[in-house]
Amino acid sequence: MRRISIGLAALVVAAAGYVLPGVGSAGRETVVIASASCTSGYVRASLTWGVKCLRAGESCKVGNAEYHPYGFTCPATGHLKRYVAPPAKTTTTLNPGLTDHITMPGTTTTIPLLGGTSATTPTTTPSSPALPSASLPAITTAAATTTTVATSCPTGSYLNVNGACIQGPTASPTVPSGATAQCKDGTYSFSQNRSGTCSGHGGVATWL
Repeated sequence: MRRISIGLAALVVAAAGYVLPGVGSAGRETVVIASASCTSGYVRASLTWGVKCLRAGESCKVGNAEYHPYGFTCPATGHLKRYVAPPAKTTTTLNPGLTDHITMPGTTTTIPLLGGTSATTPTTTPSSPALPSASLPAITTAAATTTTVATSCPTGSYLNVNGACIQGPTASPTVPSGATAQCKDGTYSFSQNRSGTCSGHGGVATWL
């Protein structure tokens, strides 16, 4: 009769939703009666292997992701630690119902996209930099020098090798203007080149 009374007392405790005493004191997951709540400092978790009261540092199933929704993770050490979920990734999906080309103003370049669509982006052509205006120096053109070559000379003169008419040797009591040499026959030469001076007049007597 006494055993029946003890069994009935256990059932009453379970129905009331109390935590089984002594479980979890050694760092293991605390087993909870389904209808019970966890004490302060614990997080109540409904896992596939039962309802547990979780707290950092308790033993856990390594790598099991069921702890994540309750703010815990179970690393290789086999003891619970706080879990921070990574930021959600943002994925942009092109609407297949849109036109195959996105047109922007200006010169455009078509870029193929996934799914056979393509996007068009503007292409900018760099312009040549403006050159600073500056006054250019004036260009002076030298006047052409024209040399007239004689084809015939007047009487008493001759055409020298430079194409100029030169007065022939002349007899004079005084040295005439422009004379360059006195010939041995007493005449004066107006030759502008020493070669051939006083030729036919005995040669040069004196250079003037």
